[in-house]
Amino acid sequence: MKRRAKKSPVPVDQAWLKTHCYQAWCFSQSLMDTLPEPAQQQGFQIDWLSDTESPDCDDLTLAVTPPEPPGTTPFQIDFLAGQKAHRQQFGGGKNQPLARAILGKQPEALPRVLDATAGLANDAYVIAQLGCDVTLLERLPVMAALIEDGLKRAKNDDNVAETTQRMHVIHADASQWMNERVNNQRTEQAFEVVYLDPMYPHTNKTAAAKKGMQLLQHLAGADTDSDALLAAALNTAIQRVVVKRPKGAPSLAGPAPHAAIKSPNTRYDIYSIKALRP
Repeated sequence: MKRRAKKSPVPVDQAWLKTHCYQAWCFSQSLMDTLPEPAQQQGFQIDWLSDTESPDCDDLTLAVTPPEPPGTTPFQIDFLAGQKAHRQQFGGGKNQPLARAILGKQPEALPRVLDATAGLANDAYVIAQLGCDVTLLERLPVMAALIEDGLKRAKNDDNVAETTQRMHVIHADASQWMNERVNNQRTEQAFEVVYLDPMYPHTNKTAAAKKGMQLLQHLAGADTDSDALLAAALNTAIQRVVVKRPKGAPSLAGPAPHAAIKSPNTRYDIYSIKALRP
């Protein structure tokens, strides 16, 4: 059997997509409608990519293509390459600052974690690598779809399947979702730890991180609800809330953190629920 020639993933022609993969075409069109109006006006596109000369509907991958600069490669979330693959191979395990913040003083007791600001899913992936079950909340439909598409591909890869099986994505506004759980006294899935990484001007200068964060910041807009997010998280977590902050950035408004774990560019503020409640 003649193999299909491989190439770098490129957007599939929309006319071909509509004719041959109508369901995928409809999904991408529905995501286009959810993009913020400025992003639509500037020409952001939701594309399906293929790395073969003869696309197969089952093998397409979802991406967002920024309008500038011309020739910009589409962005997708990939757990098999790039930064996430590097972390899979060279991550610091339970000794890295994020791991110590999430696991606390009993690293053998793996908490159930709610990542209320999923974003690019980088930190959720690290947390899942520790062995934790992670629920990711993402309010932007396109970002939730990108994560889900990346997880779908990763779950078919033996190297990362075990980790990504522990990651579960929910498209929802995190503050509303957590407050509804508290108000309705829903306890069927309790979270020992709630993790927050509010939007903040990004200083990572690597090309891949810069591209992903710039895209996320462009689509998400200004961060206006971090303080409300912290309040909801404190009412949701059983053991602690962990908030990621850049080095030198102020803590979120609300109670002062009880501890902090620092790395060269990042600080993890830790709020103990036991210490906050009488």
